[in-house]
This record gives sequence, C-alpha cells and structure tokens, in this order.
Amino acid sequence: MNPAARTAAREVRRLLARKPLLFLLLGWPLFYGLFLGSIYSARVVTEMPAAVCDEDNSAVSRLALRYMDATRSLQIKYRAPDAAALRAYILDGRAEAAVYIPRGFSADIKRGKTGTITAFVNGANLLVANIAISELRTVAGTIAAGARIKFLRKTGNSGAKALANYAPVKIDTFKLFNPGGNYLNYLLPGIWGTVLQQLLLAFGALLLVGEKDEGTMGEARAVSGGDPAALLAGKALPYFALFFIILEVFDLALFPAFSIPLQGNPAALAGLNALFIYAALGLGLFISAVSNESMDAMKGVLLVGAPALLLSGYIWPVSYMPGFIKPVALAIPLTHYLSALRGLTQYGADPLEVLPQAGALLLTGTLGLGAAWLLLKRGARNG
Repeated sequence: MNPAARTAAREVRRLLARKPLLFLLLGWPLFYGLFLGSIYSARVVTEMPAAVCDEDNSAVSRLALRYMDATRSLQIKYRAPDAAALRAYILDGRAEAAVYIPRGFSADIKRGKTGTITAFVNGANLLVANIAISELRTVAGTIAAGARIKFLRKTGNSGAKALANYAPVKIDTFKLFNPGGNYLNYLLPGIWGTVLQQLLLAFGALLLVGEKDEGTMGEARAVSGGDPAALLAGKALPYFALFFIILEVFDLALFPAFSIPLQGNPAALAGLNALFIYAALGLGLFISAVSNESMDAMKGVLLVGAPALLLSGYIWPVSYMPGFIKPVALAIPLTHYLSALRGLTQYGADPLEVLPQAGALLLTGTLGLGAAWLLLKRGARNG
C-alpha cells in the first residue's frame, strides 16, 4: 500500500472512531435537507391577509371583493374605514395587500368607462408583492370580461364583437416601501444581518468553552470573584462594544454607500442593534456554557446559524411555515431583528411599532444569559 493510501485508510479509521464528526458528515446533511425542505412544504404563499376599503359599496364592487377573497393567495381579513387607514394595515404587518375601490366604480363600468381599483402591496418582500399583484390583475381581468361584455350586448353589439372590444378594469398597483422592486434593498440587509448573527453566536459560543479548552476556567472564575454574573458580563462586554460599533458602521456608512433607504429614527435603530447583540451573545454564551469543548460549541452555532435566514421570515413568511418549525424560527434573534430592521429602515415605522420585536430580543438574550448563569453556578458548586 502506497503512503497516500495508508494515510487515507488511517483517516477513515479516525473518522469512524469520532462519532460526533461522523454524525456531522453523514447525519447533518440529511437532517438539514429534511428540515429546510419542511420550511417550504406549503409550496406556495396562500391566503395572504388583505385589507379593503370599499367606498362604492355596490353589487359590482362587492363581487370584485368576493373574487379577490376566492383567490388562492389573498384573503380579505380587514375592512378599513377610509383609504387613509389602509397603509397602516401593511405597516404594522397585519396585511400584505390593501385594496381601495372608490365611489363611482360601478357607475363608470355601467357607462362603458374603465373602473379603477387602487391596490397597495408590501414591496419590501418581493415574493409577497409579486404574487399579490398577479392575483389582483387576474381578478381585475375577470370582472372586466363579464361586466364589459354585458354592457356591450346591452348596446346591441354581438358577443364576438364584445370580446374583441372589451377593456379590462384598470387596477393601479403601488409597491410600498420598495417601489422599484430593488433586489439589493430587499436582500442585502438580510444577508448582512445573517453574517453578523453568525459571528455573534460564534464569538459568544467560544467565550466560556475556550477557557475550558485552555484549562483557564479557574483563573477566569477567580478574576470575576467567583460571581457567574460578573464572569458573563466581563466576557461579553468587550464584544458587545465592538459589535455595536460594527453595526453602527453598517447603518451609517454601508446603507448609504449602497443607496439602501434608511428612513427610521437613528436612536431607535441603535437601540435595536444593541438588543440584537444582547440576544445573539446571550444565546451564544448559553451554547458555550452547555458545551464541553469547542467542537461541541461550533456544532451548536451551526445548528442555530445555518438555517437562520431561511427561518427568519425575511424570504419566506414565518406564518406559512409548518407549526413545528414556527417556534424554532421565533427563537432565533435574527427573525425579530430583521422584522424590526425592515420596519425602521424601509417602512419608516415609529419605534413603538417595533416594540414586540424588541421585547422578543430582550427575552431571548435574558433567557440565554440566565441559563448560562445557572450552568456556571451549578458548575462552581460541583467543581
């Protein structure tokens, strides 16, 4: 056997003897193949919540709304009192589309004119926006075909001539928050957030387990006065400060450099960044506290970080994920960070409107640090 073959045979024996690494090689790809496939098991986005304001309130306008509600992708869930209120339904996440039917809609159609429907869709998510626009245009064409043919027959035209001359109901569609459908504006902030979360988790996960690997945990405990809270705080603070600066550079320099809209309150954005760092480091420190060596910690980081962008709802809405995946998605800091980031930077949301996401980040970080504190406390008693 030549030297290369002997080396390969030795490596195979070493791999077979290292069960965690063998699982990482053979089990991990299969697990993620099934897990990630489950995220998209719904296959298509269906029953997106929509808000409507029907000022015409005619048989034709009600028929139009019934057609919209009968589509696979739209479900009318909210009735707005006036056109001005429609935007709020999209802004606070209750609706993905908003439809306004003005007074005189049916009268225009009966007089042989083009009836106009105005629709607003959430352009910050291109998948949602494109599906909603497609469904709305299909509905408009369906209404127009029947209504226009009926009118032309009334005026003595044959059905064939009616079909040749009918004009569809006009639907004016507007993409809110990303009107140009800019893919860079849509995707790049999500990628940046994913990379930064992965780094935060990795650094957090190595903070304690690195001391274990180097045999210096006793020294770290002594320096912190044997107080687990002081140990965790002292470990995390330098990285918290550094990552806060990094995120501020992203917001104040990279967003403008790539002409990505930054409409929100800078102070609110800084507060959101701080909570994101707190949550991700807290989760990383929990992974570190529960791990015995760096390899275990990195497996934990991989478990959380690898599917984070897909689970975050940034590309595929969390509401369309299977029930057993939703809790996992909501436990990841990135899910809440990107939702709030999109609100502050693209929607121009008020800070109060992202309080639910801020609260979720605060809870995630506190639970992670609390669990790490308990593990360190228990370790000090046993050690």
